[in-house]
Order: sequence, then structure tokens, then C-alpha cells
Amino acid sequence: MAQWIIDTLPALIDRLPEQRDRWIAQIAFPMHEDFRGSGVGERIMEADRRGWFNERYYWNHRNRVAEHIAAGLRTAYLLQRRYADAADPVQRRPRLAGPAHDGSLRIFIAAYYEGSAWDPLAAALGAALMQRLPVPVRVSSMASKAALTVGYAVAEQARSMNAYTPELYTLYRRTESRRAQPILRFLGRTECLSGDINQVRRDILSRCDAMIVIGGDDGTAYETRLGDDLGVAVLPVGATGGAAYTRWGSDTTLRDGNPATAAAFRDLGTPCRAINGTIALLDDLYRRLQSSPSQS
Repeated sequence: MAQWIIDTLPALIDRLPEQRDRWIAQIAFPMHEDFRGSGVGERIMEADRRGWFNERYYWNHRNRVAEHIAAGLRTAYLLQRRYADAADPVQRRPRLAGPAHDGSLRIFIAAYYEGSAWDPLAAALGAALMQRLPVPVRVSSMASKAALTVGYAVAEQARSMNAYTPELYTLYRRTESRRAQPILRFLGRTECLSGDINQVRRDILSRCDAMIVIGGDDGTAYETRLGDDLGVAVLPVGATGGAAYTRWGSDTTLRDGNPATAAAFRDLGTPCRAINGTIALLDDLYRRLQSSPSQS
């Protein structure tokens, strides 16, 4: 356990948004070689000498930073333990088993766009799902390039946090499909399903709590309607156009509903705020799922 914490701390410190917070973390958790072997008083004096901050500033902010790091460690450890018994990365079954109610938020990525203009947003969204949500996630998709970009970003971010297991991201493919896609066999797990494409979609979505829609064509639009039928929360990133924009523009329930979520939903229509809006809506959804009678 001690070695796992030592291996995980540097990545958590590096992801702190404020530079001064990163410095405080380096004093409190002396991972950098400059501070190893010295007492906390000596480290504070060195920070003051370097012009980072004085002793009062350190003690005023240390607890907040330490709590943030501790929360990150708890999340990473929970993920590692939850999926420690992950199955073989490649499995083949004719149909999906029932939902796995393990406390994770199960998210399907419905995404399609031509070219690569939205690749940076898709990759950043995948990293944010792993990094910023305060709950464990399981992400799944079918084999469009756009959806793979999100899913593999989730897996890569988990690997950087020492929390990776194959079940964090599941790629579903139809046995009959011959479409070539950039599938990375060493990331996530692949499950092959047989049967009609629409039945496969229904089987997959029946296991999910939420669907994130990026761009999209007629098939994506069908998936959003299917999600509605199955009670899956649909989060359309309207900024990416396509079926996502159509759904975002017409979904008055979230746009004009609860003020706490309406602003986040509107953010889905703006590229620079879409990820923040998605994270806020997923966080709200998870809290509601946890407090619903069916979860008790």
C-alpha cells in the first residue's frame, strides 16, 4: 500500500489546478528529490527562499490541499480495488448479461463526426470523466473513431493515475461487422455481440445510466431515442453539431428545468464549457441515482 501511494501521489499533485497548490503539496508530501530527508519547517523555509509563499500562507491552505489529494487517493484506490478481478480483455458472448450494480456510473459514448476537428474535445472529455468525476465510472461505446477517442482517453488517464483496469472501458463490436477502425487491443476490453444492430444497441444501453452524445448521424439519433425509451440520461454535447446539436436544441426539459442543472445543460452548446457542463450533469445524475429508492 505504501508503495502504491508513493507511485500515485506525483500524478495527483501534477493535476492540481493552481501552481501554489502544487507547491504546497510538494511541501506536505515531499515527493521531489529537493525536499526528501528534510523536515516540514525546513521545506517551508526553502519555499519562502524560492519566493513561492511564506509560512502563514502554507498553514492557511495546507489542509484544503491535503484533503484534495486524499480524495484523489481514495478515488484511485477504490477504482483499483473495484476492478482488481477484471475479466480477460477480449470476451465473446452472444448477448449481454444483466446490469452490474457495483456503484459505478455507467456511461455510453454515442459519437460520430467526420474528420478530426473534434478529436481534442473528445480526448479531453475522456480524460475528464476519469479525472474529475468524484465517482468510479465504466465507459462503453461501439466502434466509431469518435467514440474510441473518448474511450481510450479514459483508459489512458486511468493508467496515468495507476488506476487502470480493462473494465474501465468496454468496446462493443458486432460479430458481423467488418468495418476497419483504430482499435487498440492493449487498452480496455472488447466484447463481440451477434445479431441485429438495433438489438445490439438496446442490449448495450440497457446496462447504462447515461449517454454522452458527440456529433452524430441518423444512427446516433436513433440511439438517443432508444436511450429515452430505456430511461437512460441523454447528455448531448450540442457544440459538436449533428444529432447532438439537434437534441440539445430541442431538449427543453433540462434547458428550462432545475436551475442547478439548466446552466450546465446550456454549457453543452459551447465548446469551451461543454466538458464542465457534462461533468456537472453526470455528478448530479449520480447523486440522484444514489438517493433513489431503487438504490437502497
